[in-house]
Amino acid sequence: MKPFLFIAFLGMMLCSISLAQVPEKKPHQFYSGLWLNSPFTTKPIVTGDTKMSNPLDDYHLTGIAPIEGGYRITIANKKDKNAKKIIIELGNDSGFEVVSVNRNPEISLGTTVTLKKGNIEGVVRFEPNLVVLNAPASTTNPANNAPGIVNPSQPTPPGGQATPNTTTRPRIIPPVKPSQQKPPSNSPQSRPSRN
Repeated sequence: MKPFLFIAFLGMMLCSISLAQVPEKKPHQFYSGLWLNSPFTTKPIVTGDTKMSNPLDDYHLTGIAPIEGGYRITIANKKDKNAKKIIIELGNDSGFEVVSVNRNPEISLGTTVTLKKGNIEGVVRFEPNLVVLNAPASTTNPANNAPGIVNPSQPTPPGGQATPNTTTRPRIIPPVKPSQQKPPSNSPQSRPSRN
């Protein structure tokens, strides 16, 4: 029986070899799904709302003044301290448009301005940590502030005599060190004679 199985197995092998076909080459489109749907080249699917950054969030309000026909608004860039301040007013080609101004007199620096740049709208406000208040410049002539010179712009006091524009400076006398103090002597000190 063993030779019969061997012959049957050999017959099946010869039959399968004779019926086999040469493999054909597949076209490139057959494999295109591998590189088009690759997890390394496809962008991830975004779920939920994505918040885009608003470029107006980079600006803060530095000044606002009412003028004829609206407001003059000054804004500055928060990130670039050396950038030039932008002035927005009616007829000014700054690229910004004023939508609304909300003044809140109860809160210090509580004014907010809604601006529009292109299709993007945002709110700018005063940032207390970025607002720098400069001291007003002196309006008097420094030559008039010299000691002993009367400033003609100052009013005359009721006594009728003008006082010189001098600043009083407190006199500070340093304390005497104990090593420098001399003990009092009973002998009379020699005085210089006057002639």
